Amino acid sequence: MFPILLSLSILSTNPVWESKEILFQWNNKGVGYEYVVEVYTDPYLHTSYHVTAPTTNTYINIVFTETNKYYWSVKYYPIGSTIYDYEFMGQFYLNLEHGYYGEDIIYFPPEEEKIPPVIEEPTQDIEEEIPVDIPVEEKYELPSDIDCREDIPFTSVLGVNTEFQPCNISLLKNGVTSVTSWDCNLNINISKTSYLDWEKYLTLDIDGTYTNSLDSLIKIYQCKMFSLFDPKTWFRCEKILVDTYSGVMKFTYSGYIQVNGISQSNINFGFSDTSFFLRNIFKEDISQKDVKVILNIYSSVKGKEWIDVEYVVKKDIQIPTLVKAVVKKPFSFPIDRDIGVTQWHGCTAYQCPHKGIDFGARLNRVISVGDGTVVKVGYDKYGGECNQGGNFVIVKHTNGMYSTYFHLERYDVSVGKVLKKGDLIGISGNSGKWNCQNLGYHLHFETRKELSSTTHVNPVEYIGIDWNGIPTIGYTQYPKRLTGENPHPNF
Repeated sequence: MFPILLSLSILSTNPVWESKEILFQWNNKGVGYEYVVEVYTDPYLHTSYHVTAPTTNTYINIVFTETNKYYWSVKYYPIGSTIYDYEFMGQFYLNLEHGYYGEDIIYFPPEEEKIPPVIEEPTQDIEEEIPVDIPVEEKYELPSDIDCREDIPFTSVLGVNTEFQPCNISLLKNGVTSVTSWDCNLNINISKTSYLDWEKYLTLDIDGTYTNSLDSLIKIYQCKMFSLFDPKTWFRCEKILVDTYSGVMKFTYSGYIQVNGISQSNINFGFSDTSFFLRNIFKEDISQKDVKVILNIYSSVKGKEWIDVEYVVKKDIQIPTLVKAVVKKPFSFPIDRDIGVTQWHGCTAYQCPHKGIDFGARLNRVISVGDGTVVKVGYDKYGGECNQGGNFVIVKHTNGMYSTYFHLERYDVSVGKVLKKGDLIGISGNSGKWNCQNLGYHLHFETRKELSSTTHVNPVEYIGIDWNGIPTIGYTQYPKRLTGENPHPNF
């Protein structure tokens, strides 16, 4: 049963909706559960349209402002738990221009022009025609060695651009739908590859392009039912044509890198309408291994019924020469090990502006990001009793900039101490408060142009580390953590 409250054919008396509020409902999973509704514009649930805040209700209203086909799911988990589950709820189509909301994409033909009625002339008596002998002209044939055809450019035939040939695809529905033939040039190209040595690990970056839509002809076949009277059905599938689609086919892509036949998890990726990028981390050299990019291609079109088309393309990758990564930024990482982020710098969903980066450190060694001198230490109560930075240290560096370290468990330096890059400053903790509540263990780190906090700048621009190796902690459960000046908005 499709749990979203919709009618399969709801047409508005008003021909245009500027927006549409839709009620979503789902089953109760039990006492003490929270739910998050996620809406996507592709069936692989990669392209997010809307993510709701957690709720304990089993219903929610969402306002939509775009015509599209949507897919939605519900994430649910016990309150306070980091273990969660998903339930895919279905799909629906919204057409704001024509006031339609339902499961199927409906074709709305353009309004036909009103043709004035034909007024017949009054009939008149017609005299019988007398046949007249008409002389027959002699037939003239062109000489066979003359070609009078005009030169027609191949790329402009009857106004159709044939720079990309149409797709010709055959599908077989036999329990599952599979592609039996694929004649479709998607113009997939690898535009750039880079292979870098970061000392602790190696990274492979791949950029590419593809076509996002093509004129297509799709034929759908089924196996003819077995019959004792038809020998063709005895030992093989006798295909019969049951459906066709002719028109524009739009493609959605996803993908990953494969090494010696083993799929690798992307640490960063992006798939736009016409281009993509993939990034992976490796602990050992892969230059002599078989490396491929695997692209999953998906499209959905409407013939007699919805036709889902899935295809996989593999592209061989020539690994370039390994190059040592050059780090030109002045500062190092503020903790003695790589730790993820719980809130980025900038205007986030939680605070605007958030003047630094919150690292999910718990009683870790905090170190100086560069050479400098300690100019302030203490316990910060600048925001009053309910908003405190806790134990903190501020260092002025030899390049004139400042770095700050807040919410420390303790600090092991004093004012005037000269530090070298990597020297111990203290231990991360959870001192301080926000809205009179403990914040939990983390390090709030800032980079500043001057001593004042109003001169804060994004630490990502100054810390010489591969930020693709520093993920956002818990972003699947708390997607708002991805907001702010996140160098990799996907994770």
